[in-house]
Amino acid sequence: MQRQHLSSDQVEMIVRLEQRGECQVDIVDLIGTSQSVISRVLPRFRETGLVIRRLGSGSNRKTTPRQDRLIIIKTRRTPFATARHIQKDLQDATGLWYLIKQL
Repeated sequence: MQRQHLSSDQVEMIVRLEQRGECQVDIVDLIGTSQSVISRVLPRFRETGLVIRRLGSGSNRKTTPRQDRLIIIKTRRTPFATARHIQKDLQDATGLWYLIKQL
């Protein structure tokens, strides 16, 4: 089963139904989603008071936008350079050492 995000209208309806006193099982039947989705939406609304989605946390960036530009420029200038050569050039240009796993 493919995961899809609830629309803001659906989340607002979930919150309104819960505030009216509907139980989660009844809300599941009305909305057509799983109970686990409902049980995640309601505490988030109680905590933040908002019904909008939170931004995804994702993983932290390893390089800055400036370093990304340097990597792109280097790869365009020398298309057959290895990742280790680009890594060394990045270190020389910025004074910092980053492990480049994939370009």
